Amino acid sequence: MDRIVNVLSLMIILLAGVAAIIGICSNQVMGVDAIFESVRGETIELYGKGVYAYDSVSVAAQGKAQDVITAFIALPALLIALITKKTKRGSFMLIGILSYIIYTYTSYVF
Repeated sequence: MDRIVNVLSLMIILLAGVAAIIGICSNQVMGVDAIFESVRGETIELYGKGVYAYDSVSVAAQGKAQDVITAFIALPALLIALITKKTKRGSFMLIGILSYIIYTYTSYVF
């Protein structure tokens, strides 16, 4: 069981790191209309760049901030928790960081 936790946690570190870095660094202009009118008639300004091209400016800012937090705080903390998981503090930290990552990427899906 310990080996499975190690392998899955390392895969999460790798894949979440790649996803977060892509979210942070992708700024290519996608040719998206900058203004969008919703079904309810509200005018929404689209971000228009990178993986957040079809999101509003505020959602894109939140997504980029979440990517920074994930890449520079959550993933190093996950690595530390993985190393110290034999202690009570390390196992609680591991559960907490994995819960954060599950919440983050589940909310991206929806």
